Amino acid sequence: MTYVEPLVFVCLMLCGIGLFALRQKKPLALVWGLTSIFLLCWPPVAWLASRPLEAWYPRTAPQIDRAQAIVVLSSTVLARQSWRPFPVADGETYERCVYAAWLYSNARQVPVLASGGPGGEGEEAYAVTMKRVIQAEGVPGSMIWTEERSSRTYENAVYSAETLRTKGIARIALVTAGYHMLRAERCFRKQGIEVISAPCAFRGLEKGIVTLLPSWDAVRGNDRCLHEFFGLAWYVVKGWL
Repeated sequence: MTYVEPLVFVCLMLCGIGLFALRQKKPLALVWGLTSIFLLCWPPVAWLASRPLEAWYPRTAPQIDRAQAIVVLSSTVLARQSWRPFPVADGETYERCVYAAWLYSNARQVPVLASGGPGGEGEEAYAVTMKRVIQAEGVPGSMIWTEERSSRTYENAVYSAETLRTKGIARIALVTAGYHMLRAERCFRKQGIEVISAPCAFRGLEKGIVTLLPSWDAVRGNDRCLHEFFGLAWYVVKGWL
């Protein structure tokens, strides 16, 4: 279940209550319900929700001259299917991997560590899928390491830090989505790793009328932001940041 689904359920409940209330000419609940659903689907709201997470980072390629390695974190990998007997990186994981490969080719040729464990029993680790993408983008296989145990951001940091320390590495360029960077970089710093932030996949507003139209992409963006806000709060409670 996503974070947005309970909110949608509440909004629909308000709409239902509002329909009954219309008999008493009390449309307030219906107005609130419809307005809330619209806002969840509205791109400007999704953009505003991302500001507290992404505004810390410039939307330009970072200077990573001092980085000893590039670490890229997974998002999701689509599991193998009967018609496609191999896993593939989803759009966001793919973008992260391509950006890490670009940094390797254009900024600093240091080892690239892909971090992500298996998504399910019997599935290959996300990091293995990511390695194929990074290698296809021109990074030699010998320069790509994998961390194949993690299932959450905290574990990305813990297990990646273990690998990095065995290699004598204490300073990294960290690649993940802009909305995810705040939690990710603090987890790595908690493990004693110096982080140069290299975020990608920033939230933006399209030009023209499209910006004003409700969209599923806006719902997905709001869900990711809610996930991060709850995640940050939980990680603070757990002492992982």
